[in-house]
Amino acid sequence: MLEFSSSSKSPMQWSEAFPCSDQDAIPTAALFVRHVLLFFSSAMQPNDGIYLCGINATLEALGSHAPIEKIFVRFGSELPPSLRRLAQDQQIPLARLSHEKFDRLAKQIGAVKHHQNVIALRQQYRELPWESVRPLASSNPRALLVACDQITDPHNLGAIARTAAAAGADALLLSVHNTAPITPTATSAAAGAFEHLPVVRVRSLVTTLANAKDHGWWIIGTAVNGTHHYTEQLYERPLIVVIGSEGSGIRRSVQRLCDALVRIPIAAPIESLNASVAAGIILFELRRQQSMGMGSNVA
Repeated sequence: MLEFSSSSKSPMQWSEAFPCSDQDAIPTAALFVRHVLLFFSSAMQPNDGIYLCGINATLEALGSHAPIEKIFVRFGSELPPSLRRLAQDQQIPLARLSHEKFDRLAKQIGAVKHHQNVIALRQQYRELPWESVRPLASSNPRALLVACDQITDPHNLGAIARTAAAAGADALLLSVHNTAPITPTATSAAAGAFEHLPVVRVRSLVTTLANAKDHGWWIIGTAVNGTHHYTEQLYERPLIVVIGSEGSGIRRSVQRLCDALVRIPIAAPIESLNASVAAGIILFELRRQQSMGMGSNVA
């Protein structure tokens, strides 16, 4: 289970910046400018909080008792009874915004689509140190980490997180550099997966993978020119599965650290799969083999 920041600071003082009464009158031009300045000066600080877009992501967060500050609802929209009940039980305020104000919020956070008229504001996820998950290799022979190399698209990151969580991965391994942040787009694509899948953020993926090999982890990379078919028996040990970007794949420096590079056959003229699709194929084949007790044929 993820741990969260204990900060009590509310990252979105919407009661001050944008009054939430359903009957709000349109502010004057001067007042509107003041509201916008306040909005950008305080509400949009990147480390203050994170927005969850959509009913599923919000329900997952509520079900996990995540530290949600407020739930914004587009005026006139009906909420699922379960969402309303959970919010009430946890004493989380519901702020009904006019269509104009809700759409403005969605635009500001880059969530114009797929918000389902619900946006929740929660405290930031606390990312775990590598040292906290490294020992899993010695305690769980089927430990599984999913590492993202050069995944810079937030939607892909969220979709990979959702797939990894569905496959029962123990954590998502991300580099500080050249990796998409966890944005509203990512949380929407993840559909609540970040509430269940710990995130480990490292300064250097190459250095971390080298360290992992020294501590009993077996590293499998995905590559169009991989020497192993993805259905080969490779998966009966603690694993780190590295997923690269759709365009360039995983870097050569990462490939050199892999104990096996696997390929997924693709019919012409298609040259590559979406990163999250490739992740799903590999991860569920991995779990299928493990459920059948299939051993490895790679020394």
